[in-house]
Amino acid sequence: MALTLSDGIKDGNAYTWNFLSDDIDAGDTIGLIKNTGNTNLRIAEININGGNAASLYTIHTHDATVAGTPAGTAVVAVSMSRSDNNKDVTSASAKADETGYASLGSVIEEAAVGATTRVSVNMHNRVVAPGATIAVDQETESTAGGMTIVGYFEN
Repeated sequence: MALTLSDGIKDGNAYTWNFLSDDIDAGDTIGLIKNTGNTNLRIAEININGGNAASLYTIHTHDATVAGTPAGTAVVAVSMSRSDNNKDVTSASAKADETGYASLGSVIEEAAVGATTRVSVNMHNRVVAPGATIAVDQETESTAGGMTIVGYFEN
């Protein structure tokens, strides 16, 4: 079982989801990943790229009982492995400028990010169970800002 990001890379189950810089309105979701597979998705880190103004970002989750279907611009997972396994890339649905979930969910972290700076948030291999989501909202206005979520599936 992949217990660390290194194990996930070795096993072909580690990915990055890159949410490119976008003009997100205050309070909107930069991006969301829903675990659509049958195994846990573990989030190792989230790297937030600040836009043109200092902004507050909220990292939150929804458990599998919360109704919602990810909506927005599709984001394709990028494998971190050289192996051909990559069997779990379809086990997640990722959307940028996400609009399918009306509630903020359960806040697990907040990050204040200066203009044009980057902050890496260690997520300590946080579990996103099957059917659950993890998302990042930009709480204050900036005309740019993006992020990368790094994670792996247990096998």
